[in-house]
Amino acid sequence: MSRRDEARRGATSPRTFYRWLRAATGTTPLQWLLDQRLARARRLLESTGLPIAKVGELSGLGTADNLRHHFLRQLGVSGRLPAGLSPCGERLIACPCPVPE
Repeated sequence: MSRRDEARRGATSPRTFYRWLRAATGTTPLQWLLDQRLARARRLLESTGLPIAKVGELSGLGTADNLRHHFLRQLGVSGRLPAGLSPCGERLIACPCPVPE
């Protein structure tokens, strides 16, 4: 959805919508959307055993490469789990969680 579409839904101009969102969130609409997508990807990685490609798709980031790129850029991590850890942070031997692919 474009900024113009969002402004129309809010019965305002695109510029007014931009200023409102910037004042409310402290960031641009594009950065806000990226932050929301990264937060969803992080929740999915931490709470499911889904493959990283599926997490990228479900979070709106598209591909696994795109997810990794934005995780590294925004959070300083690649989006992969540390070796030997399950999605819940437990050691693989003790955790009942499925291991991501």
